[in-house]
Amino acid sequence: MFTVIFLSKSAKAIFDKSKTFFDPFRERGDIAFCEWNESDRALTSLQALPQLKEIIRGKSAWRAVVVDHATPDHHDHARDPENPFDFVDNTRSQLALTDSPHALVRIAHQLLGYPALTAREFIPIVSYLESDGTRVESAEGDNYHEVLSALGRTKSDVRVEFREQPYTEEEMRRHAELRERYRMKEVHPDEVIFISTRSRLDADEAAALHRAWLTETEQHASRFVERNDYPAATRFAVYDLLNPENSGYEQDELRFWLSVLTVAVNALPPSSFQAERVYELGVEFSEPLLGDLLNQHMSRLASLREHLDGLISRPERPPETDVAELLREEVIRVDFESIGGADIAVSTGGYGLASDSPRSESARWAADFDHVQVNATQFVRRPRRVLARAVDTARESSRRYFHDVHVLTDIDRDEIEDELSKRVRSLTEPATAEILDRQRLTTMLEEQNATVRRHISERMSLRTIGVASVLVIAVWFGALTPYMLQAFGRNAEVATWSVFVVATVIVLLAMAGLAALWWMRRRLIALLRDVNRTLRAFVAGVNNGATAFGQYLSGLTTYMHARATLINSGRIQELERLRKRRYLAVRRDVVSAFDAEKRIMTSLGEPLNVRRVASGLAQFDVDDQRELASFFRFPTGNRNAAFNDSGEHVLAPYDFITRLRLERVRLFEHDHLAPDPAEQM
Repeated sequence: MFTVIFLSKSAKAIFDKSKTFFDPFRERGDIAFCEWNESDRALTSLQALPQLKEIIRGKSAWRAVVVDHATPDHHDHARDPENPFDFVDNTRSQLALTDSPHALVRIAHQLLGYPALTAREFIPIVSYLESDGTRVESAEGDNYHEVLSALGRTKSDVRVEFREQPYTEEEMRRHAELRERYRMKEVHPDEVIFISTRSRLDADEAAALHRAWLTETEQHASRFVERNDYPAATRFAVYDLLNPENSGYEQDELRFWLSVLTVAVNALPPSSFQAERVYELGVEFSEPLLGDLLNQHMSRLASLREHLDGLISRPERPPETDVAELLREEVIRVDFESIGGADIAVSTGGYGLASDSPRSESARWAADFDHVQVNATQFVRRPRRVLARAVDTARESSRRYFHDVHVLTDIDRDEIEDELSKRVRSLTEPATAEILDRQRLTTMLEEQNATVRRHISERMSLRTIGVASVLVIAVWFGALTPYMLQAFGRNAEVATWSVFVVATVIVLLAMAGLAALWWMRRRLIALLRDVNRTLRAFVAGVNNGATAFGQYLSGLTTYMHARATLINSGRIQELERLRKRRYLAVRRDVVSAFDAEKRIMTSLGEPLNVRRVASGLAQFDVDDQRELASFFRFPTGNRNAAFNDSGEHVLAPYDFITRLRLERVRLFEHDHLAPDPAEQM
């Protein structure tokens, strides 16, 4: 049956050296280990056993084995030295109706539920007959024996009756809460076995002699299950573990864990392992078989250690690297020749002397400007597509470089770092920052538009020119009329001269007006040509920017190539350092396992015979956990081992295990815990 093993913190502290014996059975699914949170705040099974739900998912039946290691501190403060499952602060046989402060008791509740209510306690009722035949009753306390003796001398038919005292509503409520809190919502285990170490006790001859003189009725079997609120179906086993200072401790610790493993992989007969009893657990070894197995295993470990020593001491010699080749410029081409831009211009022809002749200049400029703005915006988008393709090319190149493998020496690394530090400044301030700035183009066009529109607004329409001309001529003609009248009053020659003067003035005024109009038209044409020059300069800047973009992307790609080489080299060297540390860690594990097995051999008294064996480690991968674990494991058994002296057999996890012992330990209540007759009802 599938078995889940729960290890306490103290049990984990002595488990590592024996873990390898459990691994084959864990990997083939016979057993599993579940984390156990012993905090007094972890009350429910989900809190205390968070992995259990996934471990037993799909299992229709399973067993639980809870392993604890009772340290000397436990003996001094919390537990009965004879029975590590009996906590000295639990003295009452009634349910405590509260969460236990002890993790062992709580995990029993988390696995099997909180115990059902039993009789709370019995009150002695003393009664006797009066002379008129009436029976008189009175409830007594612990001194009811004295009352019985006194009444027996004066009254007739004196008797005592023990009546159960009912639970209060508050006690019933607390019990219901505890039952719900510890109710397991998964499949309950078929059985729960508690196994704990205990220190070997010196026999107390005085206590044994005192107990021998007691009658059977005066000796009370331990009721630790009731006093500690263990559920009724729990089974208990102890292992008397040697003191760590004892020379045979390593062998004894191994016996303990192999006893646990043997119990975990076997369904033991209920008649030989009864609930609510404490049994002493142990296994017997065939020392020659174990000695041969350990010698073979230590020989393999020695071969692995020698192989690791060779890997650790192997010198590191990076291959020679051409730094100049790593820093060779990576060319990224950017070509803007096909994006056009010649159509981005405004027409300078068709503008007359007046602002509305031959047609309205404001309307014409607005149409020309909108056309130019649309073309310029489309033009800006075209190089962005070309540039995006170039950037993708640079990105693909950089990504490809991260797969290049170059192991660099410290000198190579310093040389590359120095060169990159010189190049990084030009990459942080690229000269191409404003070439494709759409906002800059928009601002430039708005400034040109404002200048042209302002000049157009200052020009005169045809009507304004006509009215102004008439007014100027009229003013000048009115001013010269007195002169002409005076001239006509003299002679014909003077009159003719005056007419010539007036005509000349009018002609000069007309020519001045025409010159002013021509100059304003020329100024407008010049502004339009400035707009075209600005646009041509912008287009040329974009086209010329292809070179700048190409240089920038080439420099960036070259930088990324060199930087990727540095990163890859550092990563490879770091992986090599981690691998060396991994070799050292594995070597420490090998040496630790070898020394532990050597101490076991010494305690067994078997001869040490470590031989050189064909290792077959040429392709050994220290990161292959399965292959590495195989060096620490022993071949599992296919034999049976005797079970006690009953003639029954159990499966031996390993062939050197010859017998599983499980003998009942007779435990008795201490004098201050001995139950009175009322509790035995």
